[in-house]
Amino acid sequence: MKKFTLNPKSSSTKKIISPILLIFLLLMVTGVNAQDLADGQAAIEEAATGIEGYFDAIQQLVYIMAGIIALLGAVRTFMKWQMGDPDVMSSAAGWFGSAIFLIVAVTVIQSFFGIG
Repeated sequence: MKKFTLNPKSSSTKKIISPILLIFLLLMVTGVNAQDLADGQAAIEEAATGIEGYFDAIQQLVYIMAGIIALLGAVRTFMKWQMGDPDVMSSAAGWFGSAIFLIVAVTVIQSFFGIG
């Protein structure tokens, strides 16, 4: 007859403890009451009103940074292309992808805070 013991290193104990731990963590996270949600909403609205005043300047700065990154990426990609580097396409994708990310990030922040 096999005796059942809780050995912390056994795989059967891990299979039992993991779902229990997951359920406990989910209950802790979902235990947020309505007051906490109202406080969070008020904080987001306060941040939105605080950022509206200088968002246009930040937006222009980010667009300028995206343009500079795109120009540097174009020059660097052209130099790699002229030297015969086989990795030209991934370099171009990386540089221009970062410039596009900056533009998309500003747009997402603008729509998240309802600015404009």
